[in-house]
Amino acid sequence: LSTLAAPISAGGRPGVNCATSELICQAIAEVTGADAVIHGKLSSKSLEGPVVTVADLFQLVPYENTIVLAEVTPAELAAIVSEQWTQRENYRFCGLWGRSCRIDGAGKATLIAEDAKSGAAGDAPTGRLLLAMNSHTAAGSGVLPVLTGIIRADAARCRDSGINTRDCVEAFLRQHPNIVITPRQWLISERAQ
Repeated sequence: LSTLAAPISAGGRPGVNCATSELICQAIAEVTGADAVIHGKLSSKSLEGPVVTVADLFQLVPYENTIVLAEVTPAELAAIVSEQWTQRENYRFCGLWGRSCRIDGAGKATLIAEDAKSGAAGDAPTGRLLLAMNSHTAAGSGVLPVLTGIIRADAARCRDSGINTRDCVEAFLRQHPNIVITPRQWLISERAQ
């Protein structure tokens, strides 16, 4: 399928220091054109490399989720991240990719103004952002009322892309042989991780 220049570890917390979550999010963003992605690690599978097989992909992404897209405001994205942060000790936690957020001691997220790709300081986004997530997260699972309330609003123009998460990762790895994934800390907490 592909090769890696360095292992991609499932250790750590998505959006903070988890390389497999970073890989999944980068793949989803590249395929969908999303400005931001919320996603977790779907398994404890690390990609040790140097060769990545289809079997590795099925262990890394063991679910048949599709990618859901919604258009959200920066304030709505911060509210979604705040809600996700309450799940940070749970397997269903989704980290953020593509936009940085500072999370205060009370768990409230605030978007930090910077360019998603370069990390350079810039103006805070003011328009709607295209947010990607997997279909399981978008369903809310009964524990994400803020997320589901936001994406079900007409203004969010929520839609299923029909693109499978695993297919995103496979396409990304095929297009980027020998890739090195270095997790970026998108979520910056004022308290211990």
